[in-house]
Amino acid sequence: MRIATLSLLALLACGSPGAVSRTVRVDDLACASGGDAVPWESAPWPPASEAEGCGWLDFGARVTLEIEHGLGRTPRDVGLTISFFPDGASSAPSAGDTARILSVTETAVVIENGTNEDFFLKVVLF
Repeated sequence: MRIATLSLLALLACGSPGAVSRTVRVDDLACASGGDAVPWESAPWPPASEAEGCGWLDFGARVTLEIEHGLGRTPRDVGLTISFFPDGASSAPSAGDTARILSVTETAVVIENGTNEDFFLKVVLF
């Protein structure tokens, strides 16, 4: 009984799997590039991102980012890449709960980090 109680308390301390702590609106991406003819990118790939002072988006645990893209149209595809480093070093495509696409419109994309881990995020819109 004692082990079951401790296990239950540990689960409660972690929070519920679907709980997101906050939503952050991102509307000023000075290093974003692209448009109609080329993919839109929230920041460049490393090492350019570090050299230009263009870090990837801070994508903390249980955070939802509402990212304005300025394309003027709904993107046909959304590419998401995550890293543990702000310049995007050692990055990998997101999978599962690391970056869920909640909505895609002509003005913004909404991405949720459904994990308890902090990442940095690069968004590419086609």
